Amino acid sequence: MPYRLYAHWLDAEYRRSRSPVASAEATQRLLKIHALLGTQIILSDVQVLDSPGVIDCFEALDFVRFIERHPDMLGFAAGSDSETDPTFSILTAGLRRTQRADWLATTLPTREVKRFAEIVLSRDATILQHPNSSAALSTLLIECPGLVAVHRAMKHLYLHSETVTRSAPPAATFTPLLQQAADQLSHLEDSPTHARHHRLIDETLKFINERTGPAATRSQILTHLERDHSGDLSAATITPIWHTVVHAWNSNVQRSVAGNGGGSIGDLPEGAPIGYYVDEPRDALFPASSPPAWSRALAVAGLDIDPGVLSWSALEELRAATDKPRQSYQDALARGDSLQVHDALNEHLSKLRESLKTQRPPEKSPAGFLGLCYITSGVLAYFGYGVGTSLVAGGLPHAQNVLLEMLNSGERSLMVSALRRAAQPKHDHQHHKQPVDTDGTHP
Repeated sequence: MPYRLYAHWLDAEYRRSRSPVASAEATQRLLKIHALLGTQIILSDVQVLDSPGVIDCFEALDFVRFIERHPDMLGFAAGSDSETDPTFSILTAGLRRTQRADWLATTLPTREVKRFAEIVLSRDATILQHPNSSAALSTLLIECPGLVAVHRAMKHLYLHSETVTRSAPPAATFTPLLQQAADQLSHLEDSPTHARHHRLIDETLKFINERTGPAATRSQILTHLERDHSGDLSAATITPIWHTVVHAWNSNVQRSVAGNGGGSIGDLPEGAPIGYYVDEPRDALFPASSPPAWSRALAVAGLDIDPGVLSWSALEELRAATDKPRQSYQDALARGDSLQVHDALNEHLSKLRESLKTQRPPEKSPAGFLGLCYITSGVLAYFGYGVGTSLVAGGLPHAQNVLLEMLNSGERSLMVSALRRAAQPKHDHQHHKQPVDTDGTHP
């Protein structure tokens, strides 16, 4: 059973808040790394409708062929009370959400998405398998081609119902998560980053409580921010508040859909990364010009190629050639033994390197590397060029603080587990205590 990971960076508002081109490239790279490692990416009800990353994937026929052969890479979770065709009911939870008057799409035109929802909800699951059974849907798919990818995604998930699970609905408000993060910060060592994040969370809570009310949806909060005419919020304040809201909203969804899995926090450096404070930082993917000085010495020989430049067809061949070591790696992660993770990941990457030799390498592969680090065990692997710089031993607390700084500077995503941490006293020099469980989330 692969690890289940809710990817915050697939959220449409994450993508909208960053450079569209850079974000699209980073999303594809992350998805391809997860495909090589065997992660299961759990989609939420909104992501399957409105995520530019998901839409980009299902617009590409080579990805569609890949996911048909490896359906366990994607999962879906949402709340549903219906027992009549529960898979269809769970998959259409997001469609029912679009029927609210204040619901707004981010990626595709809102009117067309709402119309798509109305048509699908008026029928049964046959419409997912046979879109031509509805003249209205056929016409809409011609008028709005982006919805073809949405339909493909929903059809794929319906046909692979073993990847679709029922989850509890997200909490009605995410303000308790903001308060939890603020409480956690009040017990941590003072630092400029912690102080800034505490201030941002306080400002966000104040804005929500005074302007929108705690029950406001994310769309309602955005509308209030965009229409603020009071003069007491500058543009420099509005963006950090919005980014903090996006972080909190995704952490709230993660708790609903990921179960015992975890989340991957994207880089919105102007906001406070709520997931970092309310969950347990475990591992990270990051780019750098040289390996980080805080890594412990359990280095794993990596790949001399950036997985982001590989096609989905090439990834399909690599997955087929590395099925056994990939499964061994996933089993090691489930057991939680860092030495077993180290050995299994080494074996898996060695097999990938061997398999890459049989393929014609891409003509262009960017310089530099991506690091994959399990911060609780010190296991460090590389993707791309630049391997060879010496590693310097460092402690877990320092590693976690450095990862926070990297996330804050927009360098890369940080993976967290759903483990809730007890607040720690300021005199404790560890930023976080060593986790007591062993089911950490990998990127």
